Amino acid sequence: MGGMEKVIKKRHWGKIILNSAVAVFVILLIYFARDDIAKVGEMLGQINIWVLLLLIPAQIFSYFSGGMTIFSYLKGRQQLKDIKMTEVTAMSLELNFMNHVFPSGGISGITYMVWRLKKLGIAGGQATMAQMIRFLAITVAFVVLLAVSLLAVTIDNKSDNWLVLVAAFVVSGVAFLIIFAAYVIGSKKRVISFSHWISRLSNKVVQKITLGKFKKSILPLEKSEKFFLEIYEDFLALKEQKKLLIKPIAWGFAFVIADVALFAVAFLALGVDFNPALLVIAYGAASVMGMIMITPGGAGGYEAVMVMVLAAGGMATAGATSGVILARVILIFITLATGYVVYHRAMAKYGKPVMKQNVDILNVSGK
Repeated sequence: MGGMEKVIKKRHWGKIILNSAVAVFVILLIYFARDDIAKVGEMLGQINIWVLLLLIPAQIFSYFSGGMTIFSYLKGRQQLKDIKMTEVTAMSLELNFMNHVFPSGGISGITYMVWRLKKLGIAGGQATMAQMIRFLAITVAFVVLLAVSLLAVTIDNKSDNWLVLVAAFVVSGVAFLIIFAAYVIGSKKRVISFSHWISRLSNKVVQKITLGKFKKSILPLEKSEKFFLEIYEDFLALKEQKKLLIKPIAWGFAFVIADVALFAVAFLALGVDFNPALLVIAYGAASVMGMIMITPGGAGGYEAVMVMVLAAGGMATAGATSGVILARVILIFITLATGYVVYHRAMAKYGKPVMKQNVDILNVSGK
């Protein structure tokens, strides 16, 4: 069996194990909540359709605000001229579509957006930096909202202690990652060392898992260094113009609030009472699960974790299950249906992104 065939086989078994673990988790959740779940059908029959229709404009705004975390930065850096609101929303939807169809912890979406932004004249390193700004903006907004929510549920004193500890751990972990990233990117010497380390590590891992049969460099050292230095140059510009972060972070807050509001709309449509602070914590925990799941949008694990956190916070399991399932089914359907349309529109206009024959993962181009 060839090296790449072994890699594919390992990935296949990895997916089977992960899916099996999630399936067992979901089955146990259903078993222990079987009495409450019996009430879900009754609750779904009491939906206020007019309130539920608010999901459509709320999701459109969510996509738009998510896209603006990228484009407000690019416009501030004068790397991009004016762009239509419809195009911002469409590209954000394309990003979400890619992450739903090709679950990979966000990597597929990042790679796609680098290619997509190149079509607008944005260099690979600049496109990646813009997405790092998106991640930073949304993370900062989420950490602030999570910290406020954590304080609220602690004062309320109706949630389990472990829930408070998990939320505190998430806040601390994210803060550490931001500080570490700032440390690395704060020095040109450290950036170059890091780019070389990433290049060696990536190529070594590929050779290990292919038993030395895949000898081509998947991440050439010189390309890696150039790529990370482009990010470093953008970082220097940010140090000189810190105001460039204001708009992306403001849009980050809008994005997180809009995303959480999608579930709030579902609960309101069902007439289910909910604690906004608890909903933010559940949203965060579910989002983490969604990133590591290999199902579209983290389906299965996302819903299970969100229901579990809401129930642990004192919400009735039947109400939590009804609202989460209702929102997720509709949102995933809208994302896949509309995402398919805008994605294929982009493919028709620019052609499909393909990898160069030298297997350089930083050199993505169109046909």
